[in-house]
Amino acid sequence: MGFLTTLEFAFRVDLGIDQWIAPDPSKNSFSGRMGPNAALAFVFLGVALLGKQTAGDRIRWIMEGSILACGAIALVPLLGYLYSASSIAGIGAFTRMALLASVLFVLLSIGLLQVPPHGPVMAVAASGGPGGVMLRWLLPAYAAILILASWLRITAEAYGWFAHEIGVAGMTVVSLALFVIAACAVAMALNRAADRQQTAQRTLEENEFRYHSIVDATFDELLAPRMALTNLPAAARMARTSWWRQWPRCRLAAASSFE
Repeated sequence: MGFLTTLEFAFRVDLGIDQWIAPDPSKNSFSGRMGPNAALAFVFLGVALLGKQTAGDRIRWIMEGSILACGAIALVPLLGYLYSASSIAGIGAFTRMALLASVLFVLLSIGLLQVPPHGPVMAVAASGGPGGVMLRWLLPAYAAILILASWLRITAEAYGWFAHEIGVAGMTVVSLALFVIAACAVAMALNRAADRQQTAQRTLEENEFRYHSIVDATFDELLAPRMALTNLPAAARMARTSWWRQWPRCRLAAASSFE
């Protein structure tokens, strides 16, 4: 349905599908038809659902890109309703995307991102490494602060607290500050990971040195009696080893005496 509606907008044709479920008696050329943003969101959502059934790397790129595109399309009218600027909830004179529809599209996009198989972005975000942990912390916080700052700017401009130019400059400063904070957080996390890796490398080298020292000392203790034995005269060596050579004969004699 979304694909056919997109074709209607693209080629300026009326396929009549807008009147199948709920006929509209008015003579409006767009009566009953969803807006182009909602139609595109449905198209991207369908592509994402089809991509979830395959395991190819290229398909995963397309699938994840479609999910993000669907979420981005729905986020624009949602922010429009949040900022009391409902004009950006639609495109031109076409039907606007409803608030409930935009919320559902955003929630569906977030849900589909969590369903495996993951694309390249979610593979990093869902990983247990420092990159995944950092992305899971920074991305929601960055988005929430930016949305809140934009709302504060629009509200302050509506009440006349400062001019539009000051609001634009303030948003630029806030965006730059958030970017600097995120970059510093990334740098600090990478430095901590490098420090842990160096510490682990030094510990491994110390353990290897200790292990080789113990092995060498053990071999020296085992070989010391044999080396001392080789340094004795021939008669002394024979006296020290004769008991061991005679032991089997003594054992056989003792066993025969009991029989």
